[in-house]
Amino acid sequence: NQLPQRPPDPALLARRIHHATGGNTFFVLETLRALLEDGRLADPPDQLPLAQSVQATIERRLTSLSELGRQLLETAAVLAPELESRLLHQVAGRTEMETARGLDELDDRHLLAGSTQHRFNHDLVRQVAYAGISPWRQRILHRRAAQALETTDTRAGEPVWAEVAVHYDRAGDRIDAIRCYELAALTAQRLYAHQEAIDFLKQALAIDGDGPAEVRARLQELLGDSLMARGQHEGAARAYRSALAAVAAEQHLARAVLQRKVADTFRARLMTAEAEAAALQASATLGKPAADWPLEWLHAWLDNQLALMSVYYFRGDFDMLTQLIAAIEPVVMEVGTSGQRVNFAYGLAELAVRREHFTLSQDTVERFKTCQAAAQEAGGLAQIAWSQFGVGFGLLWSGDTEGAEHALLTALRQSEEAGTSYYEVVILVYLACCYRFQNDAEAARGVIYRGLATASEVDMPIYEGAVRANVAWLAWRDGKVDTALAEAKRAVDIWGDYPYPFRWLAHWVLLAVHTERGDLVEAVEQAQAILHPTQRRQPGALPAALEEAMRALEAGNTETTQAALRRAIAMARRENYL
Repeated sequence: NQLPQRPPDPALLARRIHHATGGNTFFVLETLRALLEDGRLADPPDQLPLAQSVQATIERRLTSLSELGRQLLETAAVLAPELESRLLHQVAGRTEMETARGLDELDDRHLLAGSTQHRFNHDLVRQVAYAGISPWRQRILHRRAAQALETTDTRAGEPVWAEVAVHYDRAGDRIDAIRCYELAALTAQRLYAHQEAIDFLKQALAIDGDGPAEVRARLQELLGDSLMARGQHEGAARAYRSALAAVAAEQHLARAVLQRKVADTFRARLMTAEAEAAALQASATLGKPAADWPLEWLHAWLDNQLALMSVYYFRGDFDMLTQLIAAIEPVVMEVGTSGQRVNFAYGLAELAVRREHFTLSQDTVERFKTCQAAAQEAGGLAQIAWSQFGVGFGLLWSGDTEGAEHALLTALRQSEEAGTSYYEVVILVYLACCYRFQNDAEAARGVIYRGLATASEVDMPIYEGAVRANVAWLAWRDGKVDTALAEAKRAVDIWGDYPYPFRWLAHWVLLAVHTERGDLVEAVEQAQAILHPTQRRQPGALPAALEEAMRALEAGNTETTQAALRRAIAMARRENYL
């Protein structure tokens, strides 16, 4: 507390200093002195400064090492933190006995510790040892390290590609570094670690510069795929467009796939006009299906039609959706992949949702369950999570909130495992609705605020609006009327003109606030919004009460208007809409 500068996280800084110095009192004090003199104690850099006094002390210790000991120490500085004996002797180019003798010396001098897995006693020693290696020798050692790790260091059956890539990069071997970063990204994607994949791909692209166009296109497409999974749809669109720019005009299949993926980025943001235009562009690139098309062309064409199905569902274009389903069903059944058949089945369930105007029958719920069973057989975790969400969505809007809760919680867990932030936001929105309808405000509270945090990390404004509507409901329940009003208005502003069928989640809060304040004109406007044809039909006698309020205001009868609104609010409370 008496230091002239205070670090933001003293405990973290203390751990970092201990790692760097090994707790050596002199090293600790000199490192703190260097931070203070540089004015960096309040904002310490990732690599702590090497005080000149500490550097001089360490260099004196290193000059007394034998040639063998110094070589092993420099090799360890390159390999750190991977300091297994077999790697050290392989990269140093020494025999096992020479390596053992050198390690004994370093252990006696308290520079390294450990038996088969070694470590530096002080990270500052590693820094000094590494700085003492000439640049050309650094490159040689890093290349040897990369080759050794690639051929001998296998965890879970394959090398740790990211570590191999770093060594190739530092060796100046750009092509191998890019190759290994790509392999690291592919491994991360298989494990659903999409943020790691994004980081690896960005590293590869930073190295690539003006490399081969086909490599750049492949890296950008992979980057777009992981950004999509993380809900960063605008960034994914940029990546896919960059990939398109690197693909030759005559590569029709590759270009069509990328154009469809661009359409998916718009569809995920519910930008249906842009999504349709991009999907139609992909169709034009492929051309009309022909009898001699290879199977991969047919699969690409089907992916595009399935994307259009989803666009028409979100746009509420019942006629186009019906026509498209009839047109592609024979092709899906004949040549579609298992994943495409799942997506088609999901589209059929969505068509039923539109037919029933979001008040769903048991038949529609069964459609979602059939889709979920097919997804389980197909085996893709992200698709399993989304089809499980479909079951929860169907149960929720059929009135089975208990079944919906179980299904949505399962979908949420599966989505977390698949690393699909996009799905998580959607699931959290409807799980919050489920708890609302169960009149469980405390369960809803946790889900709502988790949804708010997740929505801030993804590019999905329509669902951010839904989260805000749920926040408004919670504030209304807590008696925070001003907050409820602000959040509900924010939700409506976010939605703009988009005909989201659950806008009434916010409009009910606005109706209640305006009625309480005596703003009857504003309240009736909310009633009109709730009864808009694009909205899910309100249950029971709610429509009649809202219509009575609208008629009474038009007739100039304020008392009847207010009475009808209050009856509607009371009924909405019983339905747990408020």
